[in-house]
Amino acid sequence: MSLTYERAAEFLRPRLWLAFVAGGLMWGAWLGSLALGDGVADVFGQIVSMDHLAFYTPARMILEGRTADIYDLEELYRYQQSVIPEGHVVGLEAMRNPPFFALLFLPTARLSFCASAWIWNAVGIGCVIVGIRLLRPERPWRVTIWALCFMPVFAAVSYGQNSLLSFLVLCVAYRLLTDDRTLAAGLVAGLLWFKPPLLLGLIVWWVLEIRWAWRCLVGLVITGFVLTVVSYLIIPEAWLGFVNTLGDNARFTNFDWWKAHNARAFWRQILPKPIPLLSGETLNLQIVLWLISDAVGLWVLVRVWRACRDSRPVMFGAAMFFMLWATPHAMIYEWAVAVVPAVAWWVDLPRFRNAWLVLFMAVGTTLFVSTDVGRVQEYVQKKWFDVEYPVVLQLSVPVFAFATWRASRLLIDSRNGPDPSCVAATAADARAETPDGSRGQDGQRIGSAPLPRP
Repeated sequence: MSLTYERAAEFLRPRLWLAFVAGGLMWGAWLGSLALGDGVADVFGQIVSMDHLAFYTPARMILEGRTADIYDLEELYRYQQSVIPEGHVVGLEAMRNPPFFALLFLPTARLSFCASAWIWNAVGIGCVIVGIRLLRPERPWRVTIWALCFMPVFAAVSYGQNSLLSFLVLCVAYRLLTDDRTLAAGLVAGLLWFKPPLLLGLIVWWVLEIRWAWRCLVGLVITGFVLTVVSYLIIPEAWLGFVNTLGDNARFTNFDWWKAHNARAFWRQILPKPIPLLSGETLNLQIVLWLISDAVGLWVLVRVWRACRDSRPVMFGAAMFFMLWATPHAMIYEWAVAVVPAVAWWVDLPRFRNAWLVLFMAVGTTLFVSTDVGRVQEYVQKKWFDVEYPVVLQLSVPVFAFATWRASRLLIDSRNGPDPSCVAATAADARAETPDGSRGQDGQRIGSAPLPRP
């Protein structure tokens, strides 16, 4: 392989400060718009962290004894209008998670919506700080700042989503796995039953490694069972409502698809309506292409597993990236969990840092703009050209596919020995400061013991 990664990394390193500036402007613009608002909404009328309403209102309804109504969309909508100050309009924010997740928000449910939203935003940022430390980078605070500059992390806070809770759970599970505490890792990962698609990659990996990972799967089942049984005993009516609406939630597609960054969303936006056939029937080609894409992703994951199965950092990261590719609902804020494999690979596979810098920056930069580029494509076609089914190219998905393929090639080829093009070739490059504040390092074979940390 040529020295492409090394040269690209040399080009990027002195310009990394631009990413900090972009991240600062992103946060500054959001906080500034809120400061110019009325305390409930920003200067444009957007409710602060509005998606938090989907978790806040069910918890508040449980406190008021209206447990049976938290999955009744009409009742939920009416209730949500009552908790937002008059003069502000909000759409329906339905909770599509299992009922036990609503119990988590009971401590702030008696507060105003805005107070609850800001508390949980602070909790989310705390999850980032703690989670990064669990991943053990050389300079945790520098990596934390990098994480906050990542668009999906910002989106999780500004939208009021729960993705940073997922991030912390995955960080803890990763730390336990690398410490060979497999049952505990499964028990912790089971906390993600509030959003089961996030477990897809881990389950596939653990099934492949059933000889040792059966403890992880047992832990996963135990936590899910306990969460279900205990919450059913507390709020049985909510579980009945959840089961009755489960089919509708699984088929739910009435959302802004340009916020989603996965294979399903890519084909759904390229082919926004079924193709009519001569027989009078229709072919939903988008679903066929999505399933083919997922099958290709699974094939790549299995290839990486065959080559690198003795490295849990590699396989944890590969499982996370497969999940983001294959899950049907990887929205922009759910990509916050990509920080886990990014930091894990950076720390545990230092000889590939030139490649990681290039590939991670490519994906991160594209995610920074892809959501808004998709929004603009849809807006222009609908408003200017009156297109009923706009065709939108989600830029992040092909870039992610390319980066994943290149990363998998690096990992698979590594079993044949060190690749000099992925190692700093000069003394200057070896001294270059990397995004986490560490210095360039030569490294180990995949699956070997990690290098000692300063």
